[in-house]
Amino acid sequence: MNLPNMLCYARIILIPVFLFYFTMGMNHVAALIFIILSLTDMFDGYLARRFGQVTTTGKFLDPLADKLLVISALVYLNAAGKAAAWMVLLIIAREITVTGLRAIGSAKSKIISASHLGKLKTVTQIIAVCWLIFGLDFGYWILLIATLMSVFSGLHYLYKNRRLFD
Repeated sequence: MNLPNMLCYARIILIPVFLFYFTMGMNHVAALIFIILSLTDMFDGYLARRFGQVTTTGKFLDPLADKLLVISALVYLNAAGKAAAWMVLLIIAREITVTGLRAIGSAKSKIISASHLGKLKTVTQIIAVCWLIFGLDFGYWILLIATLMSVFSGLHYLYKNRRLFD
């Protein structure tokens, strides 16, 4: 057990805390927790690379923690009437597709790393979630951009790794 992996576990464990504050209408606290959890994503990756602590567990856990955090937030935002269902569904479909693609790659001994486009998609989703937590109208447009980026990056992953389906 190393610090980067502990940060991933913490991110997963603290998702219900974020959701509790969000459902209680304590949006500032919820947004702060969401931002802190999102920042641990960058921090744990940096630490793992910097100190040579990249592990198989971390390679699995980090994207899982990211997906659980963003999807949980989007599902709750949709339930609260702050995020369009079609956008949330497209984002979830992309995440499931890329996860499945990574599983296929893993079975064929090919690691599918996060692309720059995928990382930009994640940042855009995080910004959209924060805006939507506060109920800011502009959040819809940022989520629309995040949705389009999700679809585009998902198609990019599929195209880039199309040989896995041969």
